[in-house]
Amino acid sequence: KTSDISWTTIFEASKEALFKQAGNLEDVNEKVFKTLAGKNYLYDNVLEKITQFNLEAGTQTSGNGHFLAKTSIFSAFEDGIKMRVVVKYFGDRILSLLEKGIYSSVTYVRDLKINEYSRILSYLFELNVDMDEVLRTRILKCITRTVSLAKERVQLHVDLVEYLPELSSFALSAFGARKTEIVRVYLIFASELAVNYNHQLNVHMQEILPKLCEYHDEDAFRDDTRNLFFQCVSKSLHSMYLKMDMCDFNTLGVPVHEKWQQTLLRLKTIVNVEIRKNSWARCKNAQLSNNKFSDPFIKMSALVMYIVLWHLETKKTNENGEGDAPKKIPKPADKMETIFSLIDKKENTFNDVWLAIFTEILQLSNVILNVANYQMALTTVAEIMQMYGNARNLRNLRLCLANLLTKEQELLHSKSIREDFLGELWSQMANQLISETTTNSDEIKEKQLVLQMLIRHNKLNQKLSSTLLNNIISNEMLKRNECLATIREIFIHADKCGQDKASADLEPIIAWAYGSADRFIAAQMIHNIDSIDAQLQADTFAISIINFLDVQQLQQISQSEHIVPSTE
Repeated sequence: KTSDISWTTIFEASKEALFKQAGNLEDVNEKVFKTLAGKNYLYDNVLEKITQFNLEAGTQTSGNGHFLAKTSIFSAFEDGIKMRVVVKYFGDRILSLLEKGIYSSVTYVRDLKINEYSRILSYLFELNVDMDEVLRTRILKCITRTVSLAKERVQLHVDLVEYLPELSSFALSAFGARKTEIVRVYLIFASELAVNYNHQLNVHMQEILPKLCEYHDEDAFRDDTRNLFFQCVSKSLHSMYLKMDMCDFNTLGVPVHEKWQQTLLRLKTIVNVEIRKNSWARCKNAQLSNNKFSDPFIKMSALVMYIVLWHLETKKTNENGEGDAPKKIPKPADKMETIFSLIDKKENTFNDVWLAIFTEILQLSNVILNVANYQMALTTVAEIMQMYGNARNLRNLRLCLANLLTKEQELLHSKSIREDFLGELWSQMANQLISETTTNSDEIKEKQLVLQMLIRHNKLNQKLSSTLLNNIISNEMLKRNECLATIREIFIHADKCGQDKASADLEPIIAWAYGSADRFIAAQMIHNIDSIDAQLQADTFAISIINFLDVQQLQQISQSEHIVPSTE
């Protein structure tokens, strides 16, 4: 009598044989144990081969896909992980059933339910493997992969909150490679819980973050993990101080550990150490091109400096002034002065890393700019504009100017400054941006974005705007969409810029825009400049052309590069 033997039957038999082998190993004496243990690889290999074969079958376009049901593999994982002796002798294989057998299959992952993710996490977090460091590291990596997959498909917030204490415990005892894994998994926890479960996150974060700082100080991270660490800090601080944008550092009921202030100061030290360690002494203006100063680092540094300067040091100053007989202490300087001293602007140099950090601080809160430090901030930005050096620095200056222009409107509204306050300084910046030429596309783009802002805020007079228009149409490198957008802003704000849209002076601009001279085409090809956006072009000149051209004249301009339109 014969009967069909299915792959499921073989898989189940192999699983049971492995479980039986684990039980036998636990019950025998040392001499027999060595003999039995020498055969462990056989049981391990059989399950590994079946799992691999099943995985390959699922990736083939022809065929029936996986020959094992996901439930079969998941049940094998559950049965094994619940048995202490199986984990003791075959823990790595049991985890492979999950990681390789299920997580490596798009089909299986798509079918995983929220309760299955929950069960997996409960097994992994509660698993006790004594002092098996290799297996403990493997378990933590499996946790990381589980929550990474889960966050893209289901909401596990309740489960993650429940396991915050365990994660804190893992962080306290992490060793070797587990330190890196703690950073990875904590970043996911912090990202997922920072909004709706920030109270619980903040309680345990105050225990976890100091350990991450220790890992950093031990130089346990590669560059990619270091960036994850920086993101961990940023997520944590944003979660802790939800109202920091208003300079309000209330933790909204979260009890603050007595050592939390020490952690913040430690983070400040990390910022300084990172900058000192990775700075180029002879190239201050271009340090940001060093990939050690990544965006996550700049954002974290800004957060740390903002909280330390505007919260801790302000709090310390206030405490020193309390009591019946307050001590005579010097009046504290504006905290902004501390940042300016770090930017260290000299005649021909400045520290662009601290400029980037200053820029990010301004994005965190517009409250810290005020009538007392506005002039100092604008003057610093204007002076750095004279020697910005590269597109990244120019971008940071643009972001600073955006904040300064917003603050200017607030100060004007409150009548804290007069209408033309520092007008000459604004004109100097505009003149420098217009007159200085460059062939770098990123710099051209940033310059045009700054000029567009200045136009919208009435910072370009008739002379400056006319010079700008002439510069654009006389430089083949500037026949690009960014410059066309600048012309559009001038047309929109023509009255503020002292331009007459009905004037014949604007005719050459239209001829330039609709012409297709060979020199422009050549420049575009050589410098890889995008073709002019037809919609932007039409939208720009619709603002002014309608004032003095009829349809026939517009068509003539479009058809011939040599025809200059005449006024009505």
